[in-house]
Amino acid sequence: MSDKDPYWFTPKVKWLINQKKLAKRRKNFKKVKHIDSKIRDQKLRIVLGKQQRGTSRWWECIDLLTHRKTSSNTIVEEAFDPDSLNLELSQRSALTQSATRQPSPSFNLDGWQAPQLSTTEVVQVMKNCKRTSSGPCNIPFFVYREYWDILAPLYHYLWNCSLENGTFPDSYKAADLIPIPKTRNAKHADEIRGISVTSVSSRLFEKAVHQKWIAPRITSIGDPHQFAYKQNSSTIDCLLCTQHYMLQNLDRPDVDGVHAILLDYSKAFDRVNQEKAAELYDVFIESPHLKKWLYEFSTGRRQRLIWKSKPLSFLSIERGCSQGTVGGPALFSMFTDDCRAKHQTSRVFKYSDDISCLSICHKQPTNDEKGILDNELNNLVKYAENKELIINVKKSKLMRFCLNRHPFCQCEYKADTFESITEMKILGVIFQSNCSFQKHCRRLLCDLRRLLYIMKDLKLNGVPIDNIHLIFESLIISRVRYGLSVYGSDSISLRKIDRFLERCYEKNFCKSPFNISTLRQEEDLRNLRRIKSHVNHPLNDYLTSFKKDRTTRHGFTSTRPYVRTKAFHKAFCNRVLAS
Repeated sequence: MSDKDPYWFTPKVKWLINQKKLAKRRKNFKKVKHIDSKIRDQKLRIVLGKQQRGTSRWWECIDLLTHRKTSSNTIVEEAFDPDSLNLELSQRSALTQSATRQPSPSFNLDGWQAPQLSTTEVVQVMKNCKRTSSGPCNIPFFVYREYWDILAPLYHYLWNCSLENGTFPDSYKAADLIPIPKTRNAKHADEIRGISVTSVSSRLFEKAVHQKWIAPRITSIGDPHQFAYKQNSSTIDCLLCTQHYMLQNLDRPDVDGVHAILLDYSKAFDRVNQEKAAELYDVFIESPHLKKWLYEFSTGRRQRLIWKSKPLSFLSIERGCSQGTVGGPALFSMFTDDCRAKHQTSRVFKYSDDISCLSICHKQPTNDEKGILDNELNNLVKYAENKELIINVKKSKLMRFCLNRHPFCQCEYKADTFESITEMKILGVIFQSNCSFQKHCRRLLCDLRRLLYIMKDLKLNGVPIDNIHLIFESLIISRVRYGLSVYGSDSISLRKIDRFLERCYEKNFCKSPFNISTLRQEEDLRNLRRIKSHVNHPLNDYLTSFKKDRTTRHGFTSTRPYVRTKAFHKAFCNRVLAS
């Protein structure tokens, strides 16, 4: 299928045309006439059906109601000068006046065999090319997807020459910068995030190299507590590990609380130093050809701002890894792989540039245990200084989790460094200091009630219940499912969501009733399968080592870990082990 095809040219019509060609080759003219009539009927049915039912108008109404194709965050174009904004976005990755450029690393290619891509790998990448923007070259994506048999041999030779020489083509380093606002009515350059859009051939080349050599090494050797840019890993895994570590330590009798430091690096992707990142290539990559290729990929890049659908002039980038490319996130994960906890009992959980450090607070700590939090904080600050990253003090927070009503903290830490709060939003889920999720469920219910007016309007317009049920699943049930395995440990707050779903069924907003307990079981099974498929997952050891079956005189029994608190008993791992 292609974008140039008319709307009535469906996959069924395409299949009928292919069958017509086969019938002509076999000189079966009766079948050709029969297929012609089928194609004519199919075309008339689609054209007349669209005119009678008015599906385009119906979907326009849905888009207006749901704001599916509109963004709440906009850019005040009158407050910006395009040329100055283009200069400011490029200067984010500029070196400071005190910083000096390190010499470029040397790569010895003698005696090493260059990595090569096979023809089938190039063809597979081109066939699986998705709908995406063309970038600076203005070559659309369907050219690679439809004419792969002509382009694959040419690009196979070009890409292998690039890998053999350890160079990245200069034309692939040019990118169009799409400004995306971070806040509503953005009026300053700090409120805008730039997304780089390179050419389609550049992204296909990066994808082929990333899937074959880089991604498997990052998954197997990299930090297991980095959950971004990995296969079979998501934000839910990071949230589950954070909750499990917190409740597991609070279940211990000698622990009084758990401290959490939520760090925010300002413009972390734009401040990546390529020379320091090249020092970590030895951990993940053995071939010097790939090391040189990665270094050449990250240096000498150019970008231009797209303002009102018009491109501006290209400006050079001194450092950073571009957001929007395939290799940029891989470089950032390798650059921050050594950001780990200093103490053995502490943990650092990472999802891209969102970093949360958790440490234990003992009831009767020793002199060394009193300074754990302070040491972890100093370690993270020194790490940011060595990597030339800047910590945003305004957005970085400090929080203490505890199950007691009146906790007594004996840890020594600098209270003036970060703001102390009682609730923290981590990857879209609100954690409270008392380990409950009442505020998260309350906020979730407020958002769900705002979406009910869409169902009411659709019901008044006479939309069938089957269509309303699909929209109800996509808008409301999808929001309920996100993080349900995490905030599902708070059974009191789940009752309110269950009553809300019951009222929606009574008002005929959905065709079949939804139960929060069954939704939680489905999400638990889905997360369990993903954890089992990931060998290096932090929760995998806990699930496999503590659930053991043994044979007794009365039959098979299973042993599970001893749990003291109710909060840890209702957590994800213990729910799965108990079922």
